[in-house]
Amino acid sequence: MFIKNVNASIRKNRRILKTLSPQGKAILRKEIAQQLGFDFNQFSSPFSSKQGVYYLCYDYGCRALLDNGKEKIQIIQIQDYMKEFNPWKYLKKE
Repeated sequence: MFIKNVNASIRKNRRILKTLSPQGKAILRKEIAQQLGFDFNQFSSPFSSKQGVYYLCYDYGCRALLDNGKEKIQIIQIQDYMKEFNPWKYLKKE
């Protein structure tokens, strides 16, 4: 039951991200996503980039932004280059 509930929450987050970014990318106030029921604690995987960490909900993701002290999120639809996640590339080599 736990997995079913988590998966339902991630699917809901994905629908919200897709609705808020019809062009595949957008920047908006955090509150807008929250008002629609977005749960920032549920995501399918992280994606680290030069800009920061995106928290993916399957094929859509978001990252936190501060714009003049206001909390915003940047929404993106994943691109082909983002599909190959390699967690070992971030480890320091000995």
